[in-house]
Amino acid sequence: MEAFEDKGLLPTKVTGTRWIGHLARGLNVLIKTYKIFTAHLSTISHQNAKAEGIVKIMMSKDLVCFMLFLNEVLDPLIKLSAKLQRPESTVAECVVWDEATKEIFKTMSSSSSEEVKNVLESGSYQDVKLRGNTPNVAYKKIIIEGFTKAFDHRFELTEHNSVIAATRLVHFKSWPAHDSPDLKDFGDDSIKIVGNHYLGTLMEMLPDFDVEESLRQWRFLKNLLYKRYSGELHKKSWADVYNQYVEDFPFVLKIIDILISIPPTSVSCETTFSQLKLIKTCRRTKLKSETLNDILILKMESPKVEDFNPDDAIDVWTESSARPRRPTYKRRKVNQDTEIVTDNGSESESGNEETEIEEVEVDEDINEIENLFDLAEKENDEFCEDFVREDVNWDNLFEYARE
Repeated sequence: MEAFEDKGLLPTKVTGTRWIGHLARGLNVLIKTYKIFTAHLSTISHQNAKAEGIVKIMMSKDLVCFMLFLNEVLDPLIKLSAKLQRPESTVAECVVWDEATKEIFKTMSSSSSEEVKNVLESGSYQDVKLRGNTPNVAYKKIIIEGFTKAFDHRFELTEHNSVIAATRLVHFKSWPAHDSPDLKDFGDDSIKIVGNHYLGTLMEMLPDFDVEESLRQWRFLKNLLYKRYSGELHKKSWADVYNQYVEDFPFVLKIIDILISIPPTSVSCETTFSQLKLIKTCRRTKLKSETLNDILILKMESPKVEDFNPDDAIDVWTESSARPRRPTYKRRKVNQDTEIVTDNGSESESGNEETEIEEVEVDEDINEIENLFDLAEKENDEFCEDFVREDVNWDNLFEYARE
C-alpha cells in the first residue's frame, strides 16, 4: 500500500440482513483498492496456490465487467431502500420511486456504463491488464428482468389507484405553488374519494361526519394555510396544523389522519420488534407490559436529537423533587496536610496528599434521628454518597453514632 501511496481498505462482510448496503460497501472497497489487491495477490501467488487462483479470477474481464455492472445496479436500489425506510414517506411517493427505479433498470438493460465500455475497449482496468475474451453480458437482461418482476410482485398497487394518489396530500412539498393555477381544485377529488372510501370508519369516529362538509373544510383550510405560511408551508408538519385547527376543521383533519396512518412498508413494525429485542433482554424479563410499552413509545416516537427541545423535560426534572435540585453540584479536590500517627503517639510521616471531599448538607436536628436508616431516608442519595469509599465506612459510622 505504501508503494501505491494509498492507505487501502480491508475487505468487508457482504452477508447479513442488510445485504444491499453490505454488498455495496464490499464492492466499493474492492473497486477502490482493486489495483492494490491484484498487486498483492500476484506477489504472493508464487508461494500460495489459493492466492494464485484468486488473482486469476480478479484479473478476468468477466469478473470486472460484472463487478461494475452490479455496482451500477445497487445504486438505485440503495436510494429506493432508504426512501422506503423514511417514516415520513407516503404510499404515493413510494409508488413513484418504484416506477422511476424500474425505468432506470430498463435503461441499464439496453446500454452499458462508461466504465464497462472502457474495460471492453482497452482490455484493462486501473492500469491492470485483464485476461480473457470479450465477456458475454447477456446476464444483464436476466438480472434486470428479475428485479422488475420482484418490484411488480412487491408493489402490486399502481399510482393510478385513487386512494394511493390521495396520500400526496399529507406531504406539503408536493403541494402546488401559491400562484399556480392548479391550486384552486387541488385535493378536492382526493378528499371526496378518501371520505367515501373510509366512510364507515369516519362515521364511527365522528357520528355527524359528512363528505360535502369535509370538502368545504378542506377548501377553507387549504387557503388558510397558504395565507398564513405562504412560502414557509413546506417546512410545516401536520402535527402543527392539527394542534391549531382540530376544533375548526375536525372532518378534514380526520381524513388527513387516516392518510398519514397508511404505512407504505412494514419498516415501522420491523423496527419496533428490533427495538423490543434490545430493550427486553434476558436480564430485564420482569418488565411490566405498561413499562415496556412506554419505553417503546419513547424509542419510536421521540423526535430526532437535532429537533428535540429539552426545556420541558428540564422543567419537570427540576420541579419533581421534594428537595431542591443541584445541577451545578460537583466534587472538588483540595490539598491538605496529612499526618500518620503510630500507636505510641509519635509522628511517623507527614506530607501533602490530594484528597476528594464532598460537601454534604446535614440538618441541624441530626441528634434527634434515632438510627442510621432514618438518616439515609432523610438525606436520600447524598447520605449514601458519603459512604462511597470503603476505607472510611466504619469511621463515619462511629462518628454518626457518637453524635
